[in-house]
Amino acid sequence: YTSSIPSAASKECSFYQKIRKTLYVYWTNTSYGHLDQIRVDLEKAYKGQQEFVRMADGSIIDTMWIPSENSERCSDSPTVMFCNPNGVFYETFVYDGSWLEFYSEQ
Repeated sequence: YTSSIPSAASKECSFYQKIRKTLYVYWTNTSYGHLDQIRVDLEKAYKGQQEFVRMADGSIIDTMWIPSENSERCSDSPTVMFCNPNGVFYETFVYDGSWLEFYSEQ
């Protein structure tokens, strides 16, 4: 006798398979371009530079450094760090740069 009710393990497996499939579709969909291409657009539009910050535990954080427009020296300008994924991929600022414009004008 086999039960027609799926077990908790198979439900969990199915859930993770759906997540994996959704992420695969998201990462391979190029409707808006690849993140690499969008990152280059961000670098060109805001004179940005991709940087990697190594943390004390050895993990590496992908960041984008964008200089302030109103300061001649980096040490005189405020620093705001946008990291991936910090609620949003920083590459998406190409499409809505209001945060970047606000901080770079300080």
